Amino acid sequence: MHVYLLGLGAIGFVLGQDLAQSGDFDRVTLADFSPRAIERVQERLGKPDKVTWQQIDAGDREALVEAFADADLVINALEPSFNINVMEACLRSGTNYMDMAQGGPRYLTGVPDSFEFLGWSRQFEDLGLLGILGMGMDPGVTNVFARYGADRMDEVTYIGVRDGDSGEVAGMEGKFYTLWSPSIAIEECLLPAMIWEDGEYKRIGTFEDPEIFPFPEPVGPQKCYVVDHEEAKTIPSWLPGIQGKGLRRCDFKYSLDDDFVNTLKVLGNLGLNSPFPINVKGQMVVPRDVVVALMPNPAEVEGEATGWGLIGTLLEGKVGGEEKKLFYYVKNSYEACREEFGSSAVAYQTGRPPAAMAEVFARGQLTIDGRQPAGCYPCESFDPEPIVENLKAHNIVMELADLTDRLNAR
Repeated sequence: MHVYLLGLGAIGFVLGQDLAQSGDFDRVTLADFSPRAIERVQERLGKPDKVTWQQIDAGDREALVEAFADADLVINALEPSFNINVMEACLRSGTNYMDMAQGGPRYLTGVPDSFEFLGWSRQFEDLGLLGILGMGMDPGVTNVFARYGADRMDEVTYIGVRDGDSGEVAGMEGKFYTLWSPSIAIEECLLPAMIWEDGEYKRIGTFEDPEIFPFPEPVGPQKCYVVDHEEAKTIPSWLPGIQGKGLRRCDFKYSLDDDFVNTLKVLGNLGLNSPFPINVKGQMVVPRDVVVALMPNPAEVEGEATGWGLIGTLLEGKVGGEEKKLFYYVKNSYEACREEFGSSAVAYQTGRPPAAMAEVFARGQLTIDGRQPAGCYPCESFDPEPIVENLKAHNIVMELADLTDRLNAR
C-alpha cells in the first residue's frame, strides 16, 4: 500500500516518522511546500528506500491530482483551509482520504466545518472511496473513546471531551504563547462554541460554562471552558444509537489559564482574531496573521517544554442500573515525546493516531458493523476495538478513571 502524507509541519513531522517506520506500507511519500520542512524529517529518518519525498503546492489542484494518482491513501496534515482542495484532488485521482480537523462556522472563518465536509459522503461513496474525517487526538481518539465507552453503557446522558495540559516553558512566564498552532488556538477559543443539548445544536458564547475538571494525575484539576470543536458536532449524530441511550448534552472543553483567556478576550474585542484582510495604510493585512507573527513559534519553544498532555472523553450514564461517570483518556509527557520523536506532546498526541488509523485501514480492519465502508465518516462511526488496540502500538494508550464520586450531578 502507498500512503501519501501532505504536510510536514509539527504534526506531519511526527506522523511522517511514524509512517516511515511502519511495516504496513510498501511506499510512503512525504510532501510539503517547504524544503526546510522536508529536510527536518530527512534529518530524523535518513532516506529509507520505501520513502519518497516531494515538494508540492497544496493550492495547486492539478499538481495534487497528478501526485495522488498511484496513492492508496492521502493523509492531509495541513490546516483545514486546504481540505477542499485536497478532497477534490482525491476524488479526481480515485484516492482514499484522511484529515485531522475541519473548520469552525464559515461566517467567522471562511472555512467549511464538519457538517459541510460530511456532506461530501455521497461523492466518495459513489466512487467506492473512504473519507476519514478528523483523525488526530481531538478530534479523533476522543471520538473513538466516545464510541468505545458508549458501547459499554446502558444509558449515556452526557458526553464531554476534556483537553488538559500542564506543559510549560521556563522563561516564558507572563508571555502569550501556545505549544500548538497559534492561529488555530486563537480561532477555536474565540469562536462562538457549538454544543448539542436537548435534541438540538446550539451556538453559545465564548468562554462559557467554566468548570474545574478533575484530570487524573499527573495533570490534576484545571479550569476548563467550552470551545467550538468537531466532537460536539459529530458525536450526537454519528455515534450509532447514542440518542436512543438518552443523550442530553455533548460538548468540548479546553483547560485555559486566566492570563491566556484574558489576552484572548482583548484580541477578540479589538478584532485581532479576524482571518479576513483589512486595509492598513494601503496594505492588505490579516489581523490574526500579525498576532501570530508576534507570538513565539511553537517549534522554537517546545524543546524546552515540560509537563504532560492529558486528553479524554467523559461519559455519564448508567451501567447495570448504576450511575457512572467514566473518563477514558490518554496521557503523555513532553519530555518523553521529545526524546522519542523530537516533538511536543501536542504534536505527538495528534500525529501518531493517524498513523495507527492508516495501519488499521491498510489491514482491512477499519469497519462499520463489520463491513468495509465507502463514504465520509467521523471516527466514532467505526468499530472501535481494532483502532483502540492498534493505538497502543503507537504509545496512545487508553486509560480509564471512574469519576463518579468526584463530579457534581449534571
